[in-house]
Amino acid sequence: MTLSPSAASGARRLRRLTTARRLFRRRTQSNSPSADPETAEIRATFDSFDTDGSGSVSADELEAMLGQLGFTAGEVAEMVSQADTDKNGELDFDEFRTLINEDGSAYGPSEAEEKQLFDLFDTDKSGSIDTNELYAMLRQLGIDARVAQVQDYLDRLDSDHNGTLDYDEFKDLAKE
Repeated sequence: MTLSPSAASGARRLRRLTTARRLFRRRTQSNSPSADPETAEIRATFDSFDTDGSGSVSADELEAMLGQLGFTAGEVAEMVSQADTDKNGELDFDEFRTLINEDGSAYGPSEAEEKQLFDLFDTDKSGSIDTNELYAMLRQLGIDARVAQVQDYLDRLDSDHNGTLDYDEFKDLAKE
């Protein structure tokens, strides 16, 4: 599948959100690893978007979740239109996984995309991410974590020990 530049950008952002979920879970939970952790994390993301439990993600469900994360309705509609191979107006798991994996990018996010993701987490625009911001964003991503877990996670990533993640510390996380 070849996505338009706009849909590819949206798919990369969606993949980064899935990656953020995976990184957080890997660092905070001691669950046994599955045979394919990437597919398991994509499944967890898919399930959190499938709010009605139908086994597919409608455009409305996708827009409701992604709209909270800064996606426009047009970006979501274009992503669904291009990824919905059976043209039923919904994404089944395989279409959703293909959207995340087939966005045309061979490597990680660009510097600009990393900054956009950082800014998404930095809700108070202070230039750093504190425990409350990280906790709120993880909750939006469907990650059920206790505040103490989030604080522990932040403490391990906070290389300058100032209690927050600055952009450079955040970029180091994204490189893992």
